[in-house]
Amino acid sequence: MDAGGTGTGIVVGKENVLEIGAAFQAEARRLDELVGGLAERMVTRPALGDPASVDYAEELNQRLTLREDSYTARARGYVAELRGIARQCEASARAYGFTDDEIAAAFGKGG
Repeated sequence: MDAGGTGTGIVVGKENVLEIGAAFQAEARRLDELVGGLAERMVTRPALGDPASVDYAEELNQRLTLREDSYTARARGYVAELRGIARQCEASARAYGFTDDEIAAAFGKGG
């Protein structure tokens, strides 16, 4: 499996599929927690009854958290991409003959 794209061109093989998959899974978890914790804190409220700040706060909230293309949505999309790569590594690991228990242990999914 080759990650393709214009990035680093990671080459995944039997000897590193579990390690790479686990790294993508761990980063997805870390970023998901980070985005989840910060999303609520990114909400802006109008300032002290200032009428101009009502429109400003609404637009800023749209850009930061509410729109489909908001910063929060883009970050969550990136997390989904990382999880997708981890799932591809899982599938590759199975194809290489690793057991579900070996995959779960490497990816930190159980015990």
